[in-house]
Amino acid sequence: MKTLEMTKEQLEFCKQYTGLIETVNEALDYVVASFSDFEKTEGDVVLNDVIQAFVQIAQSHVSLEVLFQDDKEVVQGIQSFSNVLNQLERLEGKMDDLTLRSDIITNDVAPAYRSWSTDMLSKLQPYITV
Repeated sequence: MKTLEMTKEQLEFCKQYTGLIETVNEALDYVVASFSDFEKTEGDVVLNDVIQAFVQIAQSHVSLEVLFQDDKEVVQGIQSFSNVLNQLERLEGKMDDLTLRSDIITNDVAPAYRSWSTDMLSKLQPYITV
């Protein structure tokens, strides 16, 4: 089991971070489903929330890289979030084209995020379970 001396605040920060990662997974599931299930009418709003959450995740990485500087695996996981952001950048200028937006989110952004989040959560889990 990995150990790291964390303050109560740092542990809480890590737990909130992992909670955000899990919430974004659920939100992305909703967004992807909204492209084919027209009863899910909040897809655009939720997508905007997902994009804002990506910004929060990226901002959190500054503190997390310092906290986990001695764990190369966690640092690599943090840095690999750039792959998700690269996929998200493909949406730029295409938000008004529903077909392109659906394709990019369903086939690129969501799979990249799911892969990253699974990896990142598995790397952080040993630190946040007591």
